[in-house]
Amino acid sequence: MERSVRSRKEAASHMRHVTIKDIARIAGVSTSTVSRALREPDKTPAETVSKVRAAAEALNYVYNATAGSLSKRRSDTIGILLPSPTYAAFGVNLMAIQKTCSERNYSCKVALSQFSPEEERLAMRRFHEQRIGGLILVGLDMSNVEYMKTLEAAGIPCIILWEVPDESVNYIGIDIGGT
Repeated sequence: MERSVRSRKEAASHMRHVTIKDIARIAGVSTSTVSRALREPDKTPAETVSKVRAAAEALNYVYNATAGSLSKRRSDTIGILLPSPTYAAFGVNLMAIQKTCSERNYSCKVALSQFSPEEERLAMRRFHEQRIGGLILVGLDMSNVEYMKTLEAAGIPCIILWEVPDESVNYIGIDIGGT
């Protein structure tokens, strides 16, 4: 028993992620050619794309979105901050946002504030640290509007759903008066 646990740990420590350098070596092309063949196959000769894809498949390559974000200098991850998923309206919003993001090849990262302004601000800070591509704030506590503006000044687009704190922020509200 101890031997199998040790063997699995040893195997895991020797495993590493396949990179485009590995693919380039196998395919006999440069790393920039691998990158272009995977990202823009229509701008790369078909034979090269074929070699690169075959090497990637043979190596079980999985795209590294974090590395891609660094090279593109933007993230394809959208942050979603909710007070709670248990309220039906918030859950419906979450499902709609996730569906829309998925259709546009964005991934979602969800944080829950549990109706705590402090937890909300902490989640916003973590999203900022992770350099997400945008932030959707569902039911933002008004005490955090200024921090949201800080995120926008740092280049992270933000939008508030439900609340309309003032006209200086991006929001989607509900027109109760029907006008």
